[in-house]
Amino acid sequence: MSENDSYVVPDIWELSGEEPGVDKLVQASEKRFETAFELIGDGVIYQDIEGRVVLCNEASAQCLGITMCLLEGSLLDNLKLNALKEDDSAFTPEQFPPSLALRTGIHQKNVLMNISRPDGSRVWLKVNSTPIFDGLQDSPVSVVTCLSDVSALKFEEVRLRDELKSLQTTQAQIEARRRGLELANQELRDAADTDSATGLKNRRCFLERLYSEVALASRKQIPLSVAFIEIDQFNSIKEGLNEDNVNAMLRNIGKVTGDVGRISDFIARYSEDKIAIILPHTMLHDAVQFSSRALKAIQTMDAGIALNACAGIAEYKHGALTNEFIEQVEEALFRAKARGVGTCHSDPI
Repeated sequence: MSENDSYVVPDIWELSGEEPGVDKLVQASEKRFETAFELIGDGVIYQDIEGRVVLCNEASAQCLGITMCLLEGSLLDNLKLNALKEDDSAFTPEQFPPSLALRTGIHQKNVLMNISRPDGSRVWLKVNSTPIFDGLQDSPVSVVTCLSDVSALKFEEVRLRDELKSLQTTQAQIEARRRGLELANQELRDAADTDSATGLKNRRCFLERLYSEVALASRKQIPLSVAFIEIDQFNSIKEGLNEDNVNAMLRNIGKVTGDVGRISDFIARYSEDKIAIILPHTMLHDAVQFSSRALKAIQTMDAGIALNACAGIAEYKHGALTNEFIEQVEEALFRAKARGVGTCHSDPI
């Protein structure tokens, strides 16, 4: 025999020299088929045109949790599988993959079914049903169904989904706590920046803002002005009013002062009787006009008493320190008070 010649293992009747009959050939073929059928790892069920189980393997019986004796010759619809879909809705008998494949002639691929076994346990099966045609008719004459127990994978999927949901819930709780902390921190910052009596920004906040505005004006060479407005005879006013009325009056002074200015202007209570206003991008002439409007608004307030005030205004001199700028504004206010109530004074640049 040459190297290229193939060697075929002879059947037993070839060795014996006897010619096989048709019955023996059929029996041998069936034996091979049954052996292959049993060796398949997945469950396999062969049903006739009426849906009755003609042939099945042990794996299919194990998937369904019954014996092969009960499975063979039965109708799957009669097994009380209580099959559920992934959305927990029930499969109707017409929706069973084998029944659907027989009725439509369409291969039903990878259908997930959650079935109930006789012992009460539930398992997930992946079902593939293939219709069989005899070549003479357009309709299937039988159907072959493969069953795979995917319970472990499905339960792991559920576990991972529940774990993910738990992590998402935890993340949402952490995010809620973070937002709560941010809100609490903001409230603390606001409280630290606010004059508790009037609701206006306090002196500390004014100084922080002024340092920032001075640095910006110095770096970019842009104008910056500050005005101090002092209430005239404030101690006498306090003697005639209770504390709540005094605080309300100061809040209103801050409001009317803001109403004649711009959104970008920064208003704060600098001291007991003094309001400070930072005027970004404002030259001295415009700052004086603003202060005049503010004094008129204060004088015409409906406060129940006559109010007067003075204003000192200064424009930032580039290169000066912030403390020097504040001293310049205070000097202008001192000169305004010396000239009489209701007056403005500005330091020339």
